[in-house]
Amino acid sequence: MSRWEGFEELVQVVETGSFSKAASTLGISKSHVSQKIAKLEDRLGARLLNRTTRRLSLTQIGESYYKRCAKIVAELEEAESEVTQLQVEPKGIIRIDSVSGPLGERFFAKAFAEFIANYPGLSLDLRYHKHLDLQDDDFDLAIGLRPTDSRFMTRRVTHVHYHICGSPAYFAQHPIPQKPEDLLSHNCLVGTSNIWEFKKGKKEIEMKVNGSWHANSALSLLIAAIEGLGITRLASFTAYQAFKKGQLIPVLEEWKVKHSDIWLVYPQKRFLSAKVRLLISFLMDYFNPYPPWEHRIIN
Repeated sequence: MSRWEGFEELVQVVETGSFSKAASTLGISKSHVSQKIAKLEDRLGARLLNRTTRRLSLTQIGESYYKRCAKIVAELEEAESEVTQLQVEPKGIIRIDSVSGPLGERFFAKAFAEFIANYPGLSLDLRYHKHLDLQDDDFDLAIGLRPTDSRFMTRRVTHVHYHICGSPAYFAQHPIPQKPEDLLSHNCLVGTSNIWEFKKGKKEIEMKVNGSWHANSALSLLIAAIEGLGITRLASFTAYQAFKKGQLIPVLEEWKVKHSDIWLVYPQKRFLSAKVRLLISFLMDYFNPYPPWEHRIIN
């Protein structure tokens, strides 16, 4: 007897409440269902069902075994449903919450556009936020930093490195810093935090920097740095064009500045629709092994 024989019959008997209804659902005879479950119990050496003339009930062992079997049946049904859906053109709306700024509104938007071009039956509802608010989980997929809320599943899609940089005009007037401590004598253009972290081997340093420009906008910091006002810290996806054009020069590159992982976030549902699975697979391929902005910095 196969190890899998009888478990589907058991699940149907429990969920329908009778051998007759289970047989009807499965399209087989009542005696066949009874025989399969009897053989399953013989193989396991344990009674799974209490049978009386009035009702059926699970034994204690049967209760535990049934829960496992029900999960297997559900996953098999989901797998078959996914295969079926993938054989036809996916249709419908995918609701996406994403962080705002260049990362979400430029790079991920470009990826979404390519995805939709491949699947014209799909449409996207894009909602951008400065910080993801997952309290209202009316979305299929979110993109941003990893949440701590256990209600959500996560998958790392890419990473973002940060660079310390300044313009050629600024460095024509000021010495290029050779170590993090040198930043204390520079005008630093500060974003949301004036604590800049560095790591080199086992050595870690935190520098409290300051200067004449404080802003919670990466674009504002980028422009100020290009104009030669001082040194700033920028994400690679914000700075890559300025590096490519020679408008900014990265410094202290032998020191690792902090990096952030970017995550795909989705509600912890029993079933994940085929259209969302398609999008997740597409994004994983699009941003790996390297995100587009890092290709441009390297090249």
